[in-house]
Amino acid sequence: MTEHELHRDVAKLLRAVLSPPVIWTTLDAGAGKMRGRTATQRKNRGVKPGWPDILIIAPGPNVLGIELKAKGGHHDANQIAVECAFHQCRAWYVLCRSVEEVQAALAYVLKVPRASAQARAA
Repeated sequence: MTEHELHRDVAKLLRAVLSPPVIWTTLDAGAGKMRGRTATQRKNRGVKPGWPDILIIAPGPNVLGIELKAKGGHHDANQIAVECAFHQCRAWYVLCRSVEEVQAALAYVLKVPRASAQARAA
C-alpha cells in the first residue's frame, strides 16, 4: 500500500467514526515536490516542517497527531522534533503504518470504538 492510499483509507475511516465535537484535518504540508517559489510562499505563510499528517482535537482536552508512513518509511529530523514537542505539551503523537494502527490509536487515546469493516468501506 502506498502512503497516498493509506492517507485515503484513513480519511475514509475518520469520516466514518469521528463526529462533533471531535474535529480533524489532514495537514497536507508535505505534498511532494514543489517549485521553489511555492515552497517559499508556504514557508512565508508559516507552514512548518515536520507536522504530523493528521491532527485531531477532542474533548478532554485531547490533541492527537498521526504521522502516516508506508511500510519502510521513517521519520525525518523535523518530524522527530515535532513529536518531541507534542509529548512535552502532553499531546498525543503516533506513527501509524495501517488503518488498523490508526484504529488502535483512536481506541486508546480517544476511546473511539473500533470500526467494523463495513464502516471502513463507507
